[in-house]
Amino acid sequence: MREPPHRPKQQRSRDTVETILNAAARLLVEDGYDKASTNRVAREAGVNIGTLYRYFPNKEVLFATLFERHVEQVAAAVDSKSQDLTGKSLPAAVRGLIEGMLEGVMVDPELHQALVEQVPPDARPEQGNALEKRIQQIVRDYIDKYKAKLRPRDPDLAAFVVVQTVRALTHAATLERPEYLRDGRLIEELTDLLVGYLAPALEGRY
Repeated sequence: MREPPHRPKQQRSRDTVETILNAAARLLVEDGYDKASTNRVAREAGVNIGTLYRYFPNKEVLFATLFERHVEQVAAAVDSKSQDLTGKSLPAAVRGLIEGMLEGVMVDPELHQALVEQVPPDARPEQGNALEKRIQQIVRDYIDKYKAKLRPRDPDLAAFVVVQTVRALTHAATLERPEYLRDGRLIEELTDLLVGYLAPALEGRY
């Protein structure tokens, strides 16, 4: 079982934690998880190893905390875009959800890629799974509310398809075509793709 990180209360200590996490993020992106030792992170952050261990008892806790911070950024972006989907057209609702998911990723796409690809499962926080479930629930609630006017008849399955489609294509674009994330083309294509999936077959639009 991982020991929890020390949660500092003073601003100076919080600033130190942020400096350490930012250093860990840089090393993860540049050199990978295996080479990002706590000693290297401490040197990169400009603190002694004792200071790092005061807040993070081991490497696993350090990177779990980094992962958790990223998850919280994604969650905040999704929540801000999905506060009020009621009454919105299907294209507007789908686009809002996609924008929220992508906005979180685009905070730092290279870090997102490194976290997803390199941080081992035992160094990942439970919040990652909780975030995905929350996003699926948001989508499911919208589909369930308007299911009489939508093509899919299974809201759980439809929500799973929508979220996993966005997740998979976002991940692929992060790895192979990051320009699609930056210029908005992926949002347009994903919106058309998912509206086509959700909309009544004959009408094409809600």
